[in-house]
Amino acid sequence: MNNQRQEAYVNLIFAILNCPNNDEILALLKANQELIDSDFLQTIQAIAGMMRERGNNEASQSLQNLAAYITNSFFREVTAQDYLSFLMEVLQATADSNANPQAIYPLLQANLDKLDDNFIQIFHT
Repeated sequence: MNNQRQEAYVNLIFAILNCPNNDEILALLKANQELIDSDFLQTIQAIAGMMRERGNNEASQSLQNLAAYITNSFFREVTAQDYLSFLMEVLQATADSNANPQAIYPLLQANLDKLDDNFIQIFHT
């Protein structure tokens, strides 16, 4: 990992710590998805440890919670049920909107992690 990327991780972590609510944290994570990887999680853990050593248990716990959220949201294995639920959601949105692309594209954009070969296989099945 290069210094520039490490600095970007640290900046994002401290920006998250300064967010007043979860909606802003989610927006920051979404806007910086390219930074969310295993090195980012390691950086979160390291900073959480430093915070704990300095007696800032609240910030340390917030970062631990953030790491758990990221692990569950970004690194969780997508199950067959997840694909089926997504497919049903797309089909329902298509029917409800009379196939209006402006109603369907945001749904697709929010679920890019599911648009892969597994989705195609489940769709065919």
